[in-house]
Amino acid sequence: MEQIEPHIIMPKLAKIRILVIGDSMLDRYIEGDVQRISPEAPVPIVTRKKEFFRLGGAANAALNIRKLGANVDLISVVGVDNYADKMKDLLLQEDIKPHLIVCQQAPTITKIRILSKGQQMLRIDNESMPFIDVQQELLDKAYALIPNYDVVLLSDYAKGALVKAHKIIDSCNVHNIPVIVDPKQKFAAYRGATLIKPNFKEFAEQLDISLANDYLSEKAIEDAATELLTKFGFKQILVTRGSDGMSLKSINSPMQTVSSMSQEVFDVTGAGDTVAACVAISMALKFSAKLTMKIASIAAGIAITRVGTSFATFAEINAQYILEKNKSNQALSKDEALKHVMAMKTKGAKIVMANGCFDILHYGHVRFLQQAKALGDFLVVALNSDSSIARAKGTNRPINKQAERAELLLALDAVDLVVIFDEAAPGNIVKYLSPDVLVKGSENFANIQDIPASEGVEHVIAHGGEVKLIGRTKNISSSQIISKSQQHA
Repeated sequence: MEQIEPHIIMPKLAKIRILVIGDSMLDRYIEGDVQRISPEAPVPIVTRKKEFFRLGGAANAALNIRKLGANVDLISVVGVDNYADKMKDLLLQEDIKPHLIVCQQAPTITKIRILSKGQQMLRIDNESMPFIDVQQELLDKAYALIPNYDVVLLSDYAKGALVKAHKIIDSCNVHNIPVIVDPKQKFAAYRGATLIKPNFKEFAEQLDISLANDYLSEKAIEDAATELLTKFGFKQILVTRGSDGMSLKSINSPMQTVSSMSQEVFDVTGAGDTVAACVAISMALKFSAKLTMKIASIAAGIAITRVGTSFATFAEINAQYILEKNKSNQALSKDEALKHVMAMKTKGAKIVMANGCFDILHYGHVRFLQQAKALGDFLVVALNSDSSIARAKGTNRPINKQAERAELLLALDAVDLVVIFDEAAPGNIVKYLSPDVLVKGSENFANIQDIPASEGVEHVIAHGGEVKLIGRTKNISSSQIISKSQQHA
């Protein structure tokens, strides 16, 4: 699987320019505590604690693109009010160049959400009639800017900014600029778009499919997608399917589907913007369809774990990508192990490391490893190689080869990663992976000061980590088990 290393991708992204056009919103969040019910009506009273603003709609799509590292400009419509000024300030703070068309007849679209303990209690929408009176000004601005970009993203929330989306698409096609659409209107409004990104409900509505039973076979989805591609002249259609992942059908290629990233969902607000942003960037970078969907799926999975409209960075996406790529029942090389550990550190995980031969895996080992895992979030086991065990214990050891021992360890819930080292002591691999917690068996060392430097203890402590001694289960060891087996042979 291809890597999406940030240090390789970011320099390319810095040269990309993407134009977002669509319905922007300002999301206002008011958070507080609920401790009683109002005496005036059966509603909770929220005692205000804090308030913050987020970019929403097309502005959030632009923010997602910028956070991923590309250059982005935004064409949108605002009213004459303080919310318009706030939106402009937020855009400029994020280094997004705003081209805001001012409408005298309608307010800046604002959504006010009242929250308590992360739970949305109430939403108040402030919006008016579509921006019909500024359509020509918006089109003129789009016509002037489109030739300067690598990709155009139309972020349509059916609020009026894109009632003439077809004219923008025509202009993009004239200039050979790929145009992606996040739709809310009937698909005929986007005829000729390069890629359209509906969710499953929007996809089904175009086909008059009843959502009373929203199950469709993979073949039915592919056939329907092919029909829409042909009917409206799209080159690709990407259907986001919630927990079923997402499917992409290109005009001359079979449909491809990726599963969703399993995450605890806090807020799906703006997840579609995150997917659209990833697709726009992937198209600019000419990523394959499969890689595009994988990146988008991971990014959406990250975004929904946060309250409110959110985004994912390429460092976060790459971290999760590495974790999924390296899921295996085999030991990793030290370089692959380092990528895995760094990915977990990017996610804020506390790395614990233990080491040993684990020749005959027994319940004492299991208890030791369970206690080690409890000290952090991610347990790495440095496993002695076959040759290092033979040098230390004789040519009749190990009983089980290193690949078999690694597979047994990885079958334990407590163990997340196994890396093999060939030296007599694990000091070098400890220094290379630099765990937050190094675990040693107390049967070998009375206290931490007795542990030799070759074990890597000094490095861990010098880098802000800690060393923990854990007592192993008495009267059981691999050597004892082997000896008993030989006596009864």
